Amino acid sequence: MLDPEFLQYINHSCNPNVFFDTQKKVVIALRNIEIGEEFTFFYPSTEWSMDRGFNCICQSENCLGYIQGSAHLPLNVLKKYKLSDYIRQKLGVE
Repeated sequence: MLDPEFLQYINHSCNPNVFFDTQKKVVIALRNIEIGEEFTFFYPSTEWSMDRGFNCICQSENCLGYIQGSAHLPLNVLKKYKLSDYIRQKLGVE
């Protein structure tokens, strides 16, 4: 469970507008967010291997399709995203 609890209701997108900094425990805007726009984040930025993958429906131009965590994505794809310290450590990248 995330803390504060409401963070668990932020949906995934392959074109996210926020990032969860799990070390500092803050949510960071990745770009300007329009009034009324849903907050979304890239699940593999914090999840190594998810118990239940899912078919992404974000409809972004670069949608990755099936999402199941960083362990299941190529490094060249992951490098396009802001990743948590935990995921960067698992990948062995700075």
